[in-house]
Amino acid sequence: MKNIVRKTIKKEAKTKPKKNLAIALLLMTLIACIIIAITYFITNLIGYNYNIKVINDLIIGIILILMSPFVLGFAKMSKEICNNKETNPKEIFVNLKNLKYIKLFTILILGLIFITWLIGLIPGVGIFINMIILIFYIPFIIMMPFVYLENQRLPIKEIIFKTENIVSGNRIKFYGLLISFSLWIILSLVTLGLLSFYVIPYIYLSFALLYTHFTYERDFKREKSISDGNIILIFIGIIILLIAFLAINIPGSTTWFKAILTGEIEPEIGDTNLSYGGVQITFDAPKEYKANFATDTSKTYINDKNLNVLQYTIYLSDVSNAIEMDKEIVNEMRTSENYKNVKDDTFTLKVNGENIKCYKYTATNDDKQTSTVTAYYPKGDFIVAVSLSNNDGKELKEGDIKEFITVY
Repeated sequence: MKNIVRKTIKKEAKTKPKKNLAIALLLMTLIACIIIAITYFITNLIGYNYNIKVINDLIIGIILILMSPFVLGFAKMSKEICNNKETNPKEIFVNLKNLKYIKLFTILILGLIFITWLIGLIPGVGIFINMIILIFYIPFIIMMPFVYLENQRLPIKEIIFKTENIVSGNRIKFYGLLISFSLWIILSLVTLGLLSFYVIPYIYLSFALLYTHFTYERDFKREKSISDGNIILIFIGIIILLIAFLAINIPGSTTWFKAILTGEIEPEIGDTNLSYGGVQITFDAPKEYKANFATDTSKTYINDKNLNVLQYTIYLSDVSNAIEMDKEIVNEMRTSENYKNVKDDTFTLKVNGENIKCYKYTATNDDKQTSTVTAYYPKGDFIVAVSLSNNDGKELKEGDIKEFITVY
């Protein structure tokens, strides 16, 4: 690319004062934390436990919409600093009543959520299409506040078209600039976000100058550097090498990564929640297992090793009813031609200082033994059941389920 301005833009942005932007960013961070805390409180109050992706996306979208006036003020400050004007951190609050911009941002965010949700329903390729959409959408979202600030009198439709006209054909320059901050972003993560109070103002000032370059064709002094296209190729190459390294050196990463890309499962980190009738439980997602099926009240994991199926279930009942229900299933198995040598047994496990009565059912089918252990947690008017099964001919022992019965 002949017109290389990235290096010059960054050099100029580095010389601009960032103190007021850093203070404004701190205020925005505190506001975001308050909004997220309130959102978390409300969702937990109504019993929602974050297990429906489209609703999770809507919650994130609402948080972004509530933050949009502050981001507009931050963009305004960045633009003024680039024009050598005085700024005040309080400027992030001046757009709280700017309903036109909030409406514009709401249309864009809800539209993105709806489109990606529909495309995400396409098996296999849906996630790839959504990734391409996001690649095209991100420059638009970041440049839109700068366009809006100079065109507030225009109708929303014209502001959208004007933003697209500016971004169209310039996405390589945009991503070339964004990717050139990769090391800064990594350092911000290493410093637990502290360095971001310098890096984010630095990035925003650079984007404000890039907007000036796009809009007014400002002729920055051209300095020799790696072209935008080449820096993107280098970045993609590093990502590919990293993925290859993980696939070769971490056995579980290949299956995990493939499952995510093909849409078989969603990546799960941390706790998993179940909810039924206002009752909620939380448990840790087991290691070496991947999610196979989930509803509000049940979660099933599968593993290709000895223990093939693990299921957590919560339902309104009582212990005696739950036991009778399982015994009816066992009796049906005894009368079925598909099973033989069906037997049930009981044993006790001590979990969290409490003796839990467990039930073990074993059936033989075509020389393959299937063993299921179910642990009941009597807690008033509801039951938590943990079932563990295998199909490789190895009988399950009582100790096999101890690591999974740590629900609370």
